[in-house]
Amino acid sequence: MINELKEKYNDAIAFYLIVPGRLYSAKEIADFSNGYLKKSVLYKDKDRRLAQYLNATVTPEVVLLESKTAKTIYAGALDNWAVSLGKQRTKATENYLRDAIESYLHHQPPMLTFKEPVGCFINDF
Repeated sequence: MINELKEKYNDAIAFYLIVPGRLYSAKEIADFSNGYLKKSVLYKDKDRRLAQYLNATVTPEVVLLESKTAKTIYAGALDNWAVSLGKQRTKATENYLRDAIESYLHHQPPMLTFKEPVGCFINDF
């Protein structure tokens, strides 16, 4: 889904993909990026300062910020593909980040500003 969003909105939205913590090596991060995230650069937030600043608690989690003020427009789940840890739908039926981006680009408030993300807690274990 990130690849599709980047392709569609890359001219209007800057995408920064962050890997928090010290668990993964630079090679593991690059391998993941090359295998799954076309033309994306992943940044390492080894001390989790950015994650803490953005109040990100799990991975994966997305945050859409207004470009001039850095105000959070939307945070949380990318979509509803993950129902709970280990349980996923065949296909996402709701695309929270896409909807928030569309609202932002049309100068409208998003329908949702937060949707609880499903994932593993951010840590260094």
